[in-house]
Amino acid sequence: MSRYEIYRSDNLTVYLNGGDPPSQMVLIAFDHWRPAHDDQDPGFAEEFAIGHAIDVICVRCQTNAWWQYPEMAEALTVIAGFAADWPRVITYGSSMGGYAALRYAGALGAAGAIAISPQYSIDPAMAPWEHRYDDEARAIDFIYEPLIQARAACRYVAVFDPINPWDARHIDRIKQDIALEEIKFPLSGHPSFDYLNRIGLVSAVALALIEGRYDHRHFTALARAARRGQPQYWFHLTWMLEIHGHIGAAIDTGLIHASMQDDKPAAYARAVRRLIPMGQRSFADKLHLVPEADRALLLEAARSALG
Repeated sequence: MSRYEIYRSDNLTVYLNGGDPPSQMVLIAFDHWRPAHDDQDPGFAEEFAIGHAIDVICVRCQTNAWWQYPEMAEALTVIAGFAADWPRVITYGSSMGGYAALRYAGALGAAGAIAISPQYSIDPAMAPWEHRYDDEARAIDFIYEPLIQARAACRYVAVFDPINPWDARHIDRIKQDIALEEIKFPLSGHPSFDYLNRIGLVSAVALALIEGRYDHRHFTALARAARRGQPQYWFHLTWMLEIHGHIGAAIDTGLIHASMQDDKPAAYARAVRRLIPMGQRSFADKLHLVPEADRALLLEAARSALG
């Protein structure tokens, strides 16, 4: 596999990482939101594609602007012309990258679009319920946000957490524009990519979708078997229980989440400070929820918080 630059501007870098001979399909992978963008880091899904001998066009950005760049239309035209040499094109992305994978699949002539936890938009005018990206939205001029232009020959797929209220609303809105196949991993959080990666399933799920052999029952069983050992699962379960008013259960799962952190004293201190306002004043009856070696840490955290 070797790199070949396709397009470059102040905002975008696009390159092919492909083999000789080329693969039978090309993956067009869009960057996700990052605290800082560095072209020296691998592009989204670049290592995955290389590992499976799939040619990949990496679409990299310099900012978290949800692809609202003046040159975006030009870049898409160049990418589409370049990708036309492959028999099959798939777009792929997570979160901000999933937004692009869905929105630009038609312009890129894609046969499939795989979006993990995508947004419909972060423009307050189009998604007034979305406040997670307010800082970014205030700085963006939304110049490329018509309705998603569906391509009849494209299979649109979204992998997401249906219990996450924001992501679920985005999916509902996306479905007003296109026929969308929904793949649900409850309590995987946002983005579901991170959770699936932690339990070792993200590459297998992506490959199965790309190859058209995805079996949701199989992958759901694998995810269920792995979730109890994942702090992220307990964090999102606690959050959802609290939102829905199941305070007693949220207290229990919050302590289980704390018990799985590396810095136990700090984790129990945070948990106690969060749980006391829910009405939990004594933690002696909760000791069974944490490992025996941690019980003194929990009681000390409670004593410190309660004075």
